[in-house]
Amino acid sequence: MGKNQDHDIGPVPPDFEAEAKQIEQFIEGLLRDAIAKNASRILISLESAQHQDFPHIAAYCFVGDQKIPSRLRFPGNLWAMLVNKIKILSSLDICEKRKSQKGQFSTSVDGHALVVDIETQPMELGECLVFHFREGRASAA
Repeated sequence: MGKNQDHDIGPVPPDFEAEAKQIEQFIEGLLRDAIAKNASRILISLESAQHQDFPHIAAYCFVGDQKIPSRLRFPGNLWAMLVNKIKILSSLDICEKRKSQKGQFSTSVDGHALVVDIETQPMELGECLVFHFREGRASAA
């Protein structure tokens, strides 16, 4: 048998780091927007655009049963990266797209310590993400 060898996958694409930063800023912006609206959950999905040639990401905050569209915009071509980032934060299987999954992560936004419960749901255009959040710290499992 041969020796273990490192495999060079090549250089990181120049836009990768910028896109990763954009995803982090979008997640933080969503949470900040939801806190300002006193929302209890956020729904994010990829929707087909009626007046555009490509899908876009739609985000909604929920205050009670009221659905409020987010003003935040995010390019649909980064949807897979966004879903994977949230799944990684929540310790979910990034390969599973056909079954619902539940996970959790903790973060801080503008001095608010948040516990974010994530639920994924399969949909026609990929997956839907639902964030349920509350102030506090995650309990040790």
